[in-house]
Amino acid sequence: GKRVARNVGQSLRDVHAVLPEVIFSSSSVRTKETLDTVLSEWMGKGSKKRRHKYKKSIRFDEMWYDLSDEGYLDTLITMLSDDSINRVMVVGHNPAMEMLLNDLAPLSDASLRKYSPGQLYQICLSGVTSWKQVAKDYHGQIVLKLPMER
Repeated sequence: GKRVARNVGQSLRDVHAVLPEVIFSSSSVRTKETLDTVLSEWMGKGSKKRRHKYKKSIRFDEMWYDLSDEGYLDTLITMLSDDSINRVMVVGHNPAMEMLLNDLAPLSDASLRKYSPGQLYQICLSGVTSWKQVAKDYHGQIVLKLPMER
């Protein structure tokens, strides 16, 4: 798990991915540790002060652990009533994460539809001006899947 988290963080740094404005995360200990490892690698060595400041953007809640499969998308849209937020990360658990992925970017390739622990997908929701539009069967496109092969 830690190796995969390091690889995801390094891959995000390698592709110059922009940090999300807000991260919604499960409050489970393992999820917090994974997210901390990803952010450490993503932000690079010597970024402890920057990571500490960035942690204000992380919203831990046990509901991301307890939500049903259908609850992730509805909860995400409710929490994103501020349409000025453009980049969001959700760190959660299967099978709900897999269902969220398929709700946001339905995939025809069955091999991509399975969300494995430690995977990260970046989904582009082009043309969306309000998060409420996403709830109305708007589908995005996966533009990045991690971890990449090293």
